[in-house]
Amino acid sequence: MAKQKKAASPVGSDQPIVNSEIENGQGENAMAQQTEVAGLVGSDQPIANSELGKEPVVGLAGEKVKPKDLDMEAFMAETVTIRIEPTAVEGENAVVVLSVNGVNQPVLRGKPTTVKRKYLECLARTRTTVIRQERPNPNDPTVIINVPTTTPTYPFVVLEDKNKRGAAWLEGILRQG
Repeated sequence: MAKQKKAASPVGSDQPIVNSEIENGQGENAMAQQTEVAGLVGSDQPIANSELGKEPVVGLAGEKVKPKDLDMEAFMAETVTIRIEPTAVEGENAVVVLSVNGVNQPVLRGKPTTVKRKYLECLARTRTTVIRQERPNPNDPTVIINVPTTTPTYPFVVLEDKNKRGAAWLEGILRQG
């Protein structure tokens, strides 16, 4: 009889899982492990440990992740060098904190900083709108027109972006207003 390697036991079980049982799809422990893995990836069919990594990537809702989504994820993880322009407003913080999915990225104003592109998107989408009131007819003070003006909250410059798609992507973000 060949030696069997022990793998981690499924949650809630004191019994070790034997790799040969998993690979053969036999044994109560193997089925428990398969069921748990299936529950984690949102699949209706159990996946044996020997098959993990061979299946397409599965999202949280059980949908397969498209290659273009993986490409965008890799694109957003690329690094770019930016500089947030200093401000003349008294009392403004010298540090701007960009936050994506609960992860903070502090950036010092006026200093070149390398960040992941996802933080650049956060910065590009940060805008402030100021409403100015105009009276088109000084003789009729009851008519007031509200004129919104939207500007970037933190003006910035991209100093380096090694991806040739980066400039067009950023222009698209900025145009979305």
